[in-house]
Amino acid sequence: MRKRFDDEDERPSGLWRFVRGMVFALMLSAGAVAALSIYVLPPPELPAPEPVVADTGPEMVSGIEVSTKPAYTAPDALAAEPEILGLIDLPGPAFSVNAVPFDALPETPLLAVVLDDTAADPLLHKLLFSTGIPLTVGVIAGGGGDRETAAAARAAGFEVVAQLPLERPGQSSGAELEYGLSEGEAADRTMTLMQRLPMAVAASRPLSAPAPPNASVLRGMIATLTPLGFAYVDHGVAHGDRSTFVAAGLEMPIGVSRFTIPAGAGAAQIIAVLDRAAATESGAAVVFATPSEQLLLALQLWGGEGSGSLARLAPLSAVIRRQRGE
Repeated sequence: MRKRFDDEDERPSGLWRFVRGMVFALMLSAGAVAALSIYVLPPPELPAPEPVVADTGPEMVSGIEVSTKPAYTAPDALAAEPEILGLIDLPGPAFSVNAVPFDALPETPLLAVVLDDTAADPLLHKLLFSTGIPLTVGVIAGGGGDRETAAAARAAGFEVVAQLPLERPGQSSGAELEYGLSEGEAADRTMTLMQRLPMAVAASRPLSAPAPPNASVLRGMIATLTPLGFAYVDHGVAHGDRSTFVAAGLEMPIGVSRFTIPAGAGAAQIIAVLDRAAATESGAAVVFATPSEQLLLALQLWGGEGSGSLARLAPLSAVIRRQRGE
């Protein structure tokens, strides 16, 4: 009798069915793992190649070994601000190389007007930089817009004073000067602040500082400013009283001012201060003033052509030289 197609001996054995099921399961698992590795798991990270540093050795100039390491680095507390780090590289003393050329007869009284915190009012810059009179632009180092304002002032032909913020003890953020710092701390912070405004002729304190720097802070400032050739100018100090805040025999250029034009002063008050300053201080006076449109208009009226004044507005460097008898 013919066997039926589905008889038992024609059917796949149980062992074969088991093997076939295992193969199918393994193939399914392999596909799932591959898909998981492609679409879910991140690709393996390749080891980074070791950096190759060429050892070029010390630079030799005319047979003399020259160090290429920086002469100054900022303290660790300020390392998070790389934009303010770097050397101050000038071809000569800052007081000379950053000065604006100026000539005047020895008998002509000179008056320098230092504008306080000029970066605080950028809307005034267009008028200020188009005045054509030799003002001196004070910029608070580390303040908003400090480098932009100083660069614009230099491009327009003005001298710049770096005003070093001076806070009460414990009030600074760690970058400003503050009363009571040690000489070394004051020197480090002065260097960091001056690195922002290397185009300045001098350093000073802003009008907002409540008092001149104390002895240790002043010594630290001078220790930084002197080797770089920056001058120092202070306000609230009479011409004959420089010995009260600088050591006798100090060779760095020092300027002083006992005249201040306050914010909100009217034209008549501004001109009265300018007349009084020009008539004193042996023909070389410095006036600190809060910048305003009223101030700039009064300065143009007082120092412009045909004003009738015997004194001339001058850059700060020219007045400091006159105060020093140069």
